[in-house]
Amino acid sequence: MPTRPRVVQTVLMAVLLLTGLFFAATCKESSSPTGPASATVTGVVVSGDEASGPQGSALAGVTVRVVRTGQSTPTDASGNFTLSNVPSGDQEFEFSRSDLNARGTVSVSGGTTMAVTASIFRRTTVVVTPRGNGPSGTPPPHGNSVEEIEGLVSAVGASTLTVFDQRLGTVVVNVTGTTTIRHGGTSILLSEILVGMRVHVKALIEGNSLTALEIIVQDENTKTATPGAPKSTSTPTPTPTATPTPTP
Repeated sequence: MPTRPRVVQTVLMAVLLLTGLFFAATCKESSSPTGPASATVTGVVVSGDEASGPQGSALAGVTVRVVRTGQSTPTDASGNFTLSNVPSGDQEFEFSRSDLNARGTVSVSGGTTMAVTASIFRRTTVVVTPRGNGPSGTPPPHGNSVEEIEGLVSAVGASTLTVFDQRLGTVVVNVTGTTTIRHGGTSILLSEILVGMRVHVKALIEGNSLTALEIIVQDENTKTATPGAPKSTSTPTPTPTATPTPTP
């Protein structure tokens, strides 16, 4: 019986076996699952009612935690927080401090940077809303547009105004030299706006930021006098004095 064909057959089988093992290993490596897309979630935690603090006020020292992954960060003095590499999908967030604990769901879009406002109600309930005009804080799809903001002023900076709007949450608006600021028919300065005043703002949406075109001061909820208010010009009525009767 010739041995050459048998040797050739054996070699061919070995080559085929090695080739199969190579392709199996290659397929296994290429089919390894990749991690879900992640996102950066940035936002601000504020009080939604008096039970959690003055309405619209920033809540500092609140631990914001992604329940699924355990990653967490505290809010700063202005209530701001940022969490990176948050998995996409509906993620449960926990907001805790010694005096409050609440949980809410955030729909995370992978590969994006999201901006949200978390409003705490009755210390146990949180309402998370996107900031901006588009989904999850993204800019509107058709270029710049104007946002109408109305609410109480919670902070005044050198070139920013922070307003708590019931619909949008806490909104930070940039104020420039071209911004018109009025109280009644009087033009006033940004520094004359006080915390607690109610304002109506028309702001231009530019990407993820808002630039005020016009700020109208409507009234206030503080005991401080409204800037530009006219002072009283009434003259006090003199108190009559008795005239002594001359003695005859």
